[in-house]
Amino acid sequence: MQAGTDGFSLIEIALAMLVFSLGVVVVFGLFPFAMEAGRQSVRDTHVSMFGRSVMEGLRANAAKIDNWNTWSNFGSFSSTVFTPAIYPNVSATGSGVTNLVPYPTQDPTAETWVRYTLVVSNDVSRPDVRSFLLNAAGGRAGEFRGYRFYTEVYYQADPTP
Repeated sequence: MQAGTDGFSLIEIALAMLVFSLGVVVVFGLFPFAMEAGRQSVRDTHVSMFGRSVMEGLRANAAKIDNWNTWSNFGSFSSTVFTPAIYPNVSATGSGVTNLVPYPTQDPTAETWVRYTLVVSNDVSRPDVRSFLLNAAGGRAGEFRGYRFYTEVYYQADPTP
């Protein structure tokens, strides 16, 4: 048997370990980005669920109004449409006012929160139509990445008193 013909040299092993180590470092370096992408995905899902549930609740409550006086009076309309059945503490805000609610739980110590603005408006030329614009974002603070939800509701009963 001749010496030095079988196996790998120490330099070859060191280079192979260096290449392997660099690959492992790169893979582990991707984990923080993947974790943040996962957290952002959860926030986006919560915002989407929140927006959908609020809009469905507003449409359902508005459909129950069968009295023109309730529909045409903004205060009466708001107190009828914004009920805790939609989501506790959800109310109309001005366009510059942001509310903050824990979602999907109602626990104020929760880690997931939704920020939103909800504007209710009506078209003067169409008093039988109300529109809702909900802008929502995940998290307690940060960039307000606008997820917009819009719906219109129509008075379905006879508007003559």
